[in-house]
Amino acid sequence: LLHGRITISNVQLFGFHADLKRETPESEPNFQFIADALASKDTVKKESRLDLRINSLLVRRGRVAYNVASAPVTPGRFNSNHIYLKDIVATLSLKALNSDSINASIKRMSLEEEESGFCLKKLSLKVVGNQQGLRIDNFGIELPHTHLQMDTLQMSYDSLGSFSRFAYEVPFQFRLLPSQLTPSDLAAFVPTFRGFHEPLQLEIRAEGPLNQLHCPLLRIEADNHFNLQGDLSLQDLTTPEDAFVFGHLSRLHADQRGVAFLMRNLNPDHPDVPPVLQRMGNVSFRGEVSGYFNDLV
Repeated sequence: LLHGRITISNVQLFGFHADLKRETPESEPNFQFIADALASKDTVKKESRLDLRINSLLVRRGRVAYNVASAPVTPGRFNSNHIYLKDIVATLSLKALNSDSINASIKRMSLEEEESGFCLKKLSLKVVGNQQGLRIDNFGIELPHTHLQMDTLQMSYDSLGSFSRFAYEVPFQFRLLPSQLTPSDLAAFVPTFRGFHEPLQLEIRAEGPLNQLHCPLLRIEADNHFNLQGDLSLQDLTTPEDAFVFGHLSRLHADQRGVAFLMRNLNPDHPDVPPVLQRMGNVSFRGEVSGYFNDLV
């Protein structure tokens, strides 16, 4: 301890409940006393000697709530000001955490968010990073009807302070391996996906930062009846209502079954294919595309 080195073989958190809250976004939270207790009282800045290792951290039946009392609620949609996580289960390992690096892994994590209905069935990854970069390997995520597997994700940054403006100042690159996505699993974040219950197959190669994302490879398929391939750029993804896309589609093809697939998933209140589209047969397009997500041209 004199040298700041702490090694813990096993930590178990079973049936815990944390209720975190604040009156307004600017007011002190009810856990401020913990932050104050951990903060250094020494006005002379010293180099941290922290060297923490936790071989195994087990979490079972956990619940965490966070509320900003003054913020409006948004039932059925994820709201960072009103979070209710339940059934938290996790198996973690922290091989190294010190002042300038981290080596950790999430072997398994699952949880539910009560207000929005979002359900994480499984998350796994390994992360290694320092003050200039971070690498994530073995990333996998499972939602009720979604299975995503990612190749190595790499980030680079000037300092850890860049994460306060992650969407603008932290460039990254990754490849999403051929995976299955059912858009309704993400309806808590994108409400227009709520009626999209059938799976898509997709593959993506992308480089950021997040709010200036470039996808030199984007492939989306629905069996053999719908196929989209292109090179796209997306802006302002952190505000979906303002998100803008532009790029080149090298292939957009849908046969009659593909058109029916899109109609019943994108417009579930009126799932029938209009007669004019039925008479068109196969639909193909190649060219430029641009516009906001809900108003593409």
